[in-house]
Amino acid sequence: MALKVDYRPFTMEWEGRLGGGPAPREAKAMPSAAAAPKAGRKGGVAAQIAGRVLSVRVKPGDAVKQGDVLLILEAMKM
Repeated sequence: MALKVDYRPFTMEWEGRLGGGPAPREAKAMPSAAAAPKAGRKGGVAAQIAGRVLSVRVKPGDAVKQGDVLLILEAMKM
């Protein structure tokens, strides 16, 4: 297979048959940065990269547990 990544050509070869289906995707929980907000802050969350919030899945006062999706963040690492 020939392809380009960042305008650079690459050639890939493999033996056998490919599955033909989509690659499995599994979301993994990331460890929280801090268990509680620092004093003087109102519970803000800081991301390590710039992004855009596409949707918020919870409302103020909703009970949440580990693994719940709270929001969808679109980000591009440069």
